[in-house]
Amino acid sequence: MNRVLRSCLAVALASAAGCAGSLPAPRPGGQDDRLAAAHALDRLAFGARPGDRERVERMGVDRWIDLQLHPERIDERALEERLARFRALELGGQELLARYPTRPLLQDVSRGERPMPGDPSLRAIYEDQLAGEQGAEAGATGPAVTLEELADLPAAERLRRLLALPPSVRLELLREARGPARRRLLDGLEPEERDLLAALESPRRALAEQAAQARLLRDVYAERQLLEVMTDFWLNHFNVYAEKGPDRWLLVELERDVLRAHALGRFRDLLGATARSPAMLFYLDNWLSAGPSSLRARRHPGAGLNENYARELLELHTLGAEAGYTQRDVVEVARCFTGWTIERPFKEGRFVFDPRMHDPGDKLLLGHRIAPGGEQEGEEVLDLLARDPRTARRIALKLAERFVSDDPPDALVERLARRFTASDGDVRAVLVELFHAPEFWDPSSRRAKLKTPLELVVSAARASGAEVEDAGALAAALGRMGMPLYGMATPNGWAWTAAAWGGPGALLERFAFARALATNRLPGVRVAPGQLAGGEPAAAPEAAQARLEEGLLAGEVSRSTHAAVAEALADPRRRPRPGGDPLELAVALLLSSPEFQRR
Repeated sequence: MNRVLRSCLAVALASAAGCAGSLPAPRPGGQDDRLAAAHALDRLAFGARPGDRERVERMGVDRWIDLQLHPERIDERALEERLARFRALELGGQELLARYPTRPLLQDVSRGERPMPGDPSLRAIYEDQLAGEQGAEAGATGPAVTLEELADLPAAERLRRLLALPPSVRLELLREARGPARRRLLDGLEPEERDLLAALESPRRALAEQAAQARLLRDVYAERQLLEVMTDFWLNHFNVYAEKGPDRWLLVELERDVLRAHALGRFRDLLGATARSPAMLFYLDNWLSAGPSSLRARRHPGAGLNENYARELLELHTLGAEAGYTQRDVVEVARCFTGWTIERPFKEGRFVFDPRMHDPGDKLLLGHRIAPGGEQEGEEVLDLLARDPRTARRIALKLAERFVSDDPPDALVERLARRFTASDGDVRAVLVELFHAPEFWDPSSRRAKLKTPLELVVSAARASGAEVEDAGALAAALGRMGMPLYGMATPNGWAWTAAAWGGPGALLERFAFARALATNRLPGVRVAPGQLAGGEPAAAPEAAQARLEEGLLAGEVSRSTHAAVAEALADPRRRPRPGGDPLELAVALLLSSPEFQRR
């Protein structure tokens, strides 16, 4: 490993220990305004894009923050145009299920209990999955065709020919198409046609890819950045694991209609929407929960009370593990939520209340008597928990950890909790208090947070001005860094603290990602290092370095980072790849630096 790369790795590893102290302190006058804009973009957004700091500074930081707190005032038509190709994510539950069928739905079709779709494309999806289920031999019938022959055809003819093949032949070809062969097969196809090919092979995977693509493109390109940051916050707080059962398609509605829709509203509304979400009910098994004295339990001895949702509602969603509730409280909450279930989760997926599953009788929660009331008992529990001071403090603490530091000041947390209580859980009001708090703007909070892999990947794409045509490579990078989208199996969600993400192995993966991004080795993602350097060539290293450091790090560069970049630019032989531009290595170094790794 050459000297520059060793310097680069040392810079990256230093970020785990915390290097904020090596950064220059804010200077008076206009410098304060510039750093305030950079800090606001690092916290309320997934970092700055080229030109963002200047725009925020011209607008005024306070005005920009107020605009972010009211996303309905922000024009998002450019993002909507980018997302228009992901039409599946605009569909309701029944339409999603019809296009991306689950195995039980396919079995109904196979048994003749449900008709085969009439639409030729949808019919092909069902036929391929049924052929896979039945283990039909590839090539048993129909004309022989190779991937090379298909790829040589014009795009429109290629898709027509593929759809004309017998299902078993088509499925085998699609399974063989990997790497360059896959790219040739997809070349020239419209986004909807590409999605169709993915769904022919695996509806579940196709929907997962659309969800991941859309989420990352939102994070990279949204003007309503705070809305996306808070959607990520609630996705983590109300974590649901996508690989459990039908949750992949149920998650689409959870993210779109529950979390993003209520991200800046009242916490009680958000809590109630998650409690009724089929994704949450399935993930935490409440849809199976039947009261011990319910009609269902009397008729089906195997039915019984499930405490999973009740426990996580108390421990993670509201009061917190340290709140002092008892196992009896968990049981009483579980009894209140019996009957909150899903109508045929693999085939319908709608929330319903089933009185046959509900446990009758009084309940006693945290000393509060809940009279018999069927579905209303759950609503009463949510009212009680949403307005509990311990819930206010827990949400305040988590927001302070996300936006200020891993160990936020107690005084700040207490003020946020009081604001939460006084505003009846108005999330926007709590954020107003937070973003105007002196602790938020204190110099010690600048670069105080190690970025999670998601924050790093998105902020690097934004800072580098990357053109993301296909976000699949970004999603794959998150998987390598240990943070796959929708991939946290346990209900507690991902950690936001440096201890969870600062290990040497994880930081090496971060460096590998930064290098791949800077050298355009991520398929579907393009970066122009020369543009980042303001048109300055590597032959003018000092000017190019100054432009890069200002553009990527707002000029906040430690001596070690500056020296590593200067060394990379000084010797044209030190390039990240044969024939590459030295500016690529400079960009990789800056994106790997402790300054960029922190926000």
